[in-house]
Formats: sequence, C-alpha cells, structure tokens
Amino acid sequence: MTRKITVLATDFKPMLGGVAEYSFQLAEKLNAKGILDQVFTPNIQNETYTFKVAAPKEFSWMKSFKNKNFLKRKLYSLIYISQLKLMEIWQIKNWLYHNQRPFIIVNWIISPISKRWITALNLFHFPYAIILHGKDIIVASQNESQWFTDISTKAKLIIFNSQATAILFGKLQPGIEKKSYILYPSLDINYLRQLNLNSLEDLGQLFNYDLKGKLVISSVCRLIKRKGIDLAIRSLEPILKRNKDIIYIIMGNGEEYQPLKSLIVSLNLDSQVLLVGEFNDTVKFSLLNTSSIFIMPNHYQNGNDFEGFGISFLEASYFKNVVIGGRNGGVTEAIKDGHSGFLVDTNSKDAIESISKVINNLLDNSNLINQMAEFGHQYVVDNFQSTHAIDAFSEYIQDYLLQ
Repeated sequence: MTRKITVLATDFKPMLGGVAEYSFQLAEKLNAKGILDQVFTPNIQNETYTFKVAAPKEFSWMKSFKNKNFLKRKLYSLIYISQLKLMEIWQIKNWLYHNQRPFIIVNWIISPISKRWITALNLFHFPYAIILHGKDIIVASQNESQWFTDISTKAKLIIFNSQATAILFGKLQPGIEKKSYILYPSLDINYLRQLNLNSLEDLGQLFNYDLKGKLVISSVCRLIKRKGIDLAIRSLEPILKRNKDIIYIIMGNGEEYQPLKSLIVSLNLDSQVLLVGEFNDTVKFSLLNTSSIFIMPNHYQNGNDFEGFGISFLEASYFKNVVIGGRNGGVTEAIKDGHSGFLVDTNSKDAIESISKVINNLLDNSNLINQMAEFGHQYVVDNFQSTHAIDAFSEYIQDYLLQ
C-alpha cells in the first residue's frame, strides 16, 4: 500500500500570501491524486475543504477572550498553544502506535513549529521533504547554519519554488548533494475562471474612488521592503502629476504600510495613489482584472531578503496586465522579459528612472500594452497551471512513496 503524505504548513489558509497559497494548492492537488493524508497547520480554520485539515479549534467561548484585557488575552494564547502541542504529541504517538511511516512535507522550515516537527521526525526516523522559498534559506543560513545543513542533509527530498532558489541554496549551503525538485507556484485556472468578479462601479465604491475613465496601475503584495513599492511610487510621481487619468492602487498590508502612506502624502500623490489595505480573493482579482499594468519592483535587501518567485506576477499576467518586476530572484522565471512584461535592474542607482522609462513607453503605445497582455495571459495558461504542475510532481513523488 502506498504511503500517504502529510503536509505541515505553518502558512496556510486563512492566511494570505504566496507561501500560504502554495501550501493550499499543493494539498488540494495531492488530495485529488489520492495521496494526501492530511494538512497539519497551526492556523485556526474558518472553512472546510475536500481534504482533512488538522488545526487548533477556536471554541465560541474562547472568542470573547481575544480582544479583552491582558490576562484574558494571555489565557486565550495559553489555551491555543496547549491545544496545538497536544495535537502534535498525539499525532506522533498515533503514527508510532500504528507503526506507520508517513511521508511529511514541511513548508516554511524556519517557524518554531516546523523546527519542533523536524526534530521529532529526525528522532523517530520519519522520512520528510522540505520546501524552500528563498528568504528561509537566507535566515537559516545566517542564524542556524549547522542546524540547516543537518536537516537539509537528512531530508529525503528538497523542493525549491524556483531555479533561482535552488541556486541560492547551492551558494549558501555548498556541498549538499540531495534529490531535489523544482515545483513552481502556479494558478488554479478553473477557480479563476469561475470567480464572480466585481464591476468597475463596485470596485470604485469599495475604494471610495470613481474609476470610470481611469487607466489603473496596480500592486498586490505584502507590504515589505523587498517588494519595492516605494520605488514604484517614486517612479510614477512625474507620470501621475502629468496625467490625472492614471491611478495607482496598492493592495496589501505589512510593516511598510505607514511609511508608504507617509511617502504618498509627502509627494502630494494621495489623490492618485490609493493604499487600500487587504481584501479577499474576489476583490484582489477584480482589481487585477481592471488594471492594465502591474508593478512590483522587487529588490535584494543587501543580501538579507529574496523574492523566490512572485506568484503575484502570474496572477496579474493571467488577468492581462503587463507586469514589471526586478531583475533578481525567481521573478526572472515568472516574467518573460520583453514579452509578458519587463525586468528592471532595481538594485542600480538609476532604478527609479528605468522604471519610469518602461511605464512611459507602455503609456505611449496602447497596442504594445494589448499585445503583451495577451501574450502574458497565454504564457501563464500554457506554463503555470497548478493542475499540470502538481500532476508532474505527483508522478515524481509517488515513485518515491512506492519504494
């Protein structure tokens, strides 16, 4: 009998972001292939799925503790943490008692929960794979190099989210020769086709802005330094001030929210640059469906951060945006330079001017926007459908599980 897979995902729905979406797509498609046992996640679940998700519960009586005084919040945390640790212990004991040897795929290895699990998996000799995204390699190599070398050596398989991530691993962890697999982030095209997207008027009401007659430029991402949204704002400043029919909408939350808000105000762009916060999938994809250009000029943070791939570029391309990103990390694999979008050297001193030049070139040539948008859409459909990606991975992993 073929062993089944447990996916340990510290980033999983209802969390947003690339790693959480990666975990969900992986689980959903492995389940469709009949080789998923369960997902184990610390994230309390609001929905049910077609596969089993083991997660702590938020009982109705617990909810009243969430936003109360300090002691009640501490009690809420204590109940949650105790529940999570009991689940972990029970799961390991259950596998041992029934003499099972499941295969565990661990996503986002640098979380405390993942570290506990990997320690237990090595202690009881359970086979496991680790998924690496880029920043996790940098953090683990800088802070816990020996531990990272050890778990990478003991892993049965290392899964990378891009060729660039695999190369980064080779540079920071030289000498480790392991079986590896490139599993790109990908899109559930059927899900996207079935979405009931918001109209232009509905979006305008949500954002409190009249979008009629506007050319929309968008960014959708976690607002952190690496994403380069500050570069995007500065590069758009002269363009926006010259053309009042262009609007730039930034969707997302993060540590850079307030600094970006201050930058927008300081440049007198608050009438044309909207920082709208975080929304659900329907609103996010409605924005991408409305915009014509998507920009996320990602860049290295002095070697301390890394854009492993950038699924946002695929989402934007699918909805027929010309995409603009940094010429670094796995983004060079998500954007077909000169065809679906443009790659810019965002680490150069001329980055802002280079981005402005690209945008001006597009704005001066509507036919080019349409041509590249169509190419980008087809490029995603042909190369980054989750069904195709997980089909290939499933065949690969099933060969291992049968050994």
